Amino acid sequence: MMRAMVIGCISSIVGLFPAAFLLTLFYRFPFPMVAYVSGLSAAIRSPIAVLIYGAVIGLFPIAGILGALAGWVSTRFTSPDKPRQWVPPIVMGICIAFLLTGLLSVWDKIYGPW
Repeated sequence: MMRAMVIGCISSIVGLFPAAFLLTLFYRFPFPMVAYVSGLSAAIRSPIAVLIYGAVIGLFPIAGILGALAGWVSTRFTSPDKPRQWVPPIVMGICIAFLLTGLLSVWDKIYGPW
């Protein structure tokens, strides 16, 4: 169970980077102190925004806690004798990462303009 929680935690934090890249490439993503940006040139710079949101605003601890919780939940739905027990925590962690970056990209519609 602890192994699944660690895998979920790591996959959700690491998954923030490709999730932000894809979201910036195909939709938009907020860059700190700039605005919402999109496109390939902005997608290449999206890891910088994820580092700022993760370190300064606290996105990494939130993603880690939710990923660990997702890893714990995934152990409840898989049997212990399956050979690939590491797949559900990774998938759920990446889903958490896409959920969090998607929430950031539509935050102005929920909360209002920055």
